[in-house]
Amino acid sequence: MKVVLQASLGRAHVEKRLRELLGPGLVYAEDAAAITRELPDADALVYSDLAYTAQTADAVKAAKNLRFIQLLTAGYDNIRRLGARADVKVANAGAAFALPVATHAIALLFEIGRAHV
Repeated sequence: MKVVLQASLGRAHVEKRLRELLGPGLVYAEDAAAITRELPDADALVYSDLAYTAQTADAVKAAKNLRFIQLLTAGYDNIRRLGARADVKVANAGAAFALPVATHAIALLFEIGRAHV
């Protein structure tokens, strides 16, 4: 199995964990050109929806082995807008960030309250 990864935030952690599972089956793509080069024989893509461009969408549509895309973001607006093949399953990070976001929101409310005292 070949999995192509591109991540900016948390790259070291995500890459380390995936490499433990996949070994040499994990390929890190530095940029859009590397994604385009690596996707034709890839089975899966781990990627951020924020980085999903028309060039990426074209590469995804042309990648005949690709069956799964794991987004590293909760949102999936770009992939929905630009598309992927119908047989490619797409998963987003969904609720993975719910607790940290909620905690941060409460901390910001406390800060606002402190600033008005």
